Amino acid sequence: MNWPLAKLGDLCEIVSGSTPDTSKKENWDGDVLWATPSDLSKNSSKIISNTSCKITSIGLSNCSARVLPKNSVLFSSRAPIGLVAINSQSMATNQGFKSFVPNASLLDSSYLYYWLRTNKSFLNGLGVGATFKEVSKSIISKVQIPLPPLAEQQRIARILDTADRLMQLRESAIAKLDQLAQSVFVEMFESCTNYESIRSVVLKKKTSVPKESQHVWSLSLDQIESDTGNLQNKEIVEFKKLGTSTYYFEPPAILYSKLRPYLNKVVMPTDCGYATTELVPLYCNEQKVLPIYLLAVLRSKKFVEFANTNSGGAKMPRVIMDKFWDYQFALPSIDEQQKYANFFISIVNQKRHCLHLYKLNQALFTSLQHQSFAVN
Repeated sequence: MNWPLAKLGDLCEIVSGSTPDTSKKENWDGDVLWATPSDLSKNSSKIISNTSCKITSIGLSNCSARVLPKNSVLFSSRAPIGLVAINSQSMATNQGFKSFVPNASLLDSSYLYYWLRTNKSFLNGLGVGATFKEVSKSIISKVQIPLPPLAEQQRIARILDTADRLMQLRESAIAKLDQLAQSVFVEMFESCTNYESIRSVVLKKKTSVPKESQHVWSLSLDQIESDTGNLQNKEIVEFKKLGTSTYYFEPPAILYSKLRPYLNKVVMPTDCGYATTELVPLYCNEQKVLPIYLLAVLRSKKFVEFANTNSGGAKMPRVIMDKFWDYQFALPSIDEQQKYANFFISIVNQKRHCLHLYKLNQALFTSLQHQSFAVN
């Protein structure tokens, strides 16, 4: 249904934030909650109940910030634009916000929260400025939103709350599976006394490149899903169209992405193909290490943290390969490796299932958002 439009400035009081003088101790470490965009970026929930910094009542009086009542809608208007949360406690904000105090008889806070989330791209486009873009109070006050009756707003918000909670439950389940895999690894091998480097357990293998075929699999980084190693959108190309920066691989290779290690892209393909040279091929000496065990090591939180710490390049960080080859990890007996590998495979399958459900929930949530609002 096409609901009438109303300006945010007519539905809410719009409040800008401010920062007290950071050089004066009397302004800081008080009991007034004081939000920054960083607090919202770290907060995956709709509700914000605490802040990393607090100011004193003196600090509040020494700047133009105001304490927002509970159930206001915090909106980051710069660096970045579009972070949103509803405060469950009274709090002030820094100057990176244009927050909304809705007229409760006209506008539901949760409805506004979801409208702002749905229209993030549109709101980003309203930002102006040379150094960094910012949405001004005058601009945001003129933005029009669809305004159904209050009871309908609340019904829409309840539906979106349910869909949002489903996504959060899936995310939580995935995180707990990762924690379980890590804790079992530590429990099984914390007493292990045998440690080896990656260099010592892989073979310097030269694969025999097959005769030229008409079509081959060209494996690029964007085909590998972060964290899971799931392969997506397998690309088959003519052999003559392969780029020069590729090499031939065959099972049971492990392919590790040295580019942007925080993305944790590691895969053990079951077919032959040609891979980008950003993927490091590892062929295990299976008398020392099982491929699935080494795969688990490379996907572990501990190794990802190591790789991130030992990377070079600001915009496109890459693992420093000397550090990579010298990485030491617990190497128990083959039987113990197999026990963990069986457990790891079970975790991977459960995680894959959770990710599939999460993507379905995400698609449902997006569909519900766009059905609920006239998206600009």
